[in-house]
Amino acid sequence: MEFRNEKPLNENPGSTERVLVRKREIVGQVWLNLPVWVQALILGTIVYGIGTGIWLIIISLIPIPFSFITMIGVFWVYLKYFSGNWGPKSTIKVRRDNFRSGHLLREARNWSALAVITVVVGIQAVMVLTFRLVDFPAETFDLGYNFHLYPSWAVIGFIGCAALAAGIFEEVGFRGYMQVPLERRYGSTIAIGIVALLFTVSHFNQVWAPPAIVVLILAGVLFGVLAKASNSLIPGMVAHVMTDVIAYSYWWSGLAGAHKVETIFITGVDLHFLLWLLIVVGSLGSFGVFARKLRDLKSI
Repeated sequence: MEFRNEKPLNENPGSTERVLVRKREIVGQVWLNLPVWVQALILGTIVYGIGTGIWLIIISLIPIPFSFITMIGVFWVYLKYFSGNWGPKSTIKVRRDNFRSGHLLREARNWSALAVITVVVGIQAVMVLTFRLVDFPAETFDLGYNFHLYPSWAVIGFIGCAALAAGIFEEVGFRGYMQVPLERRYGSTIAIGIVALLFTVSHFNQVWAPPAIVVLILAGVLFGVLAKASNSLIPGMVAHVMTDVIAYSYWWSGLAGAHKVETIFITGVDLHFLLWLLIVVGSLGSFGVFARKLRDLKSI
């Protein structure tokens, strides 16, 4: 009996490579045929989800302080890649554009710093006013961190890493990779509005989010306007980190005090309420002025 050494049908490496190239072409064509808003939603969610997923895994599996040290490396790699400072070369321009990688002029940096301050103050002031109009759900906002049981260095490290994770990953994902494509296709107003709503919805897995929905929407709009006006994600990251440091220290843990003021329907319109109302008007009005100044300056 004669045995023949027959070759498998796909043994030719060239044939396999052509199949893989063809599959990539099909996937690329499907992606290009998707509406811009679908592309932006998918891309922004993936970019945000990658960072957030890594943070949750590290903080769950790696003991402190090694988890904090590991996150420093994660932040560095994440920013390097998604800002377009690393390869592959074929996607560098897209990543730089989505990251808003222009360098702020010195004058723009000054206006950005002022805008950041007004954003942080404005968000906190609206938070206070919200819970002068409705009862503050203290039990809902208490996330059970029990910071008093841990040494101060561990508390500071956790709050710092958690705030940086939110500030970096959410700004790159939402105000960068999601908002930039939407701005090009639909204009800045629609883009900022869509992203602010999606940013709000993304927090609905948190028990504290529904009572603070107005504050979340406002924060999404302010961060979006700041990114567009400055053409940079850095000011928004700074404002976001500062906002979350306050949230972790005050609203979510009581570490820096507790909100115990009753609503105006019990106390009446008092000096406390009027003062915070004035702060809201002043901070948001000032932010509008600073954002217009930024818009008029060009980044290089």
